[in-house]
Amino acid sequence: MSEEEKKPYLDSNLADKKRFEDETNSIATKGYFLLPDGQKSSDVRAVQKGDPKPKRITSAYSFFIGENMAKTMSEDKILIGEAMKKISKLWHAMSEEEKHPYFEKNAKDKLRHIEQLEEIKINGYFTVNGKKICEIKKKVKRAKLGKRQPKGTGSIETAKKATKLSKNEAEVTTLEKV
Repeated sequence: MSEEEKKPYLDSNLADKKRFEDETNSIATKGYFLLPDGQKSSDVRAVQKGDPKPKRITSAYSFFIGENMAKTMSEDKILIGEAMKKISKLWHAMSEEEKHPYFEKNAKDKLRHIEQLEEIKINGYFTVNGKKICEIKKKVKRAKLGKRQPKGTGSIETAKKATKLSKNEAEVTTLEKV
């Protein structure tokens, strides 16, 4: 690459270094920096692991499978793998006009996905059928226990009593044998 071809990239690099230094200095002095749209960096919450996300976009082929899988399996009395092969052949044999309704459903689903992503950016949550989706319920992990004691032994005293009883029982059984 010649120096002229490199120039736009070098300029971009210098501008980014300056932006980084300005943001770092601003964080050190104010505790936040201003984003290009004028918002404080501390006001914007980053997407974190476990945040709710909209359902993925469903493809036209997936809509076709959804409509035809149960029907194909029940009519032909075949397993899923064979049904998928048959549905795949049907899909490839279809004309563009026959596939058109499924591509329309796909386009609607793309719009739904984009709207939900926009809702997340604006509100921090999205809605499904008018219901606010704000949190995914996380499973609470239980504390790990040590080795489990036998059933009925809740404390050390009861464990000691159980061993005394078993010794006494052993003595009684030996006396009975004699």
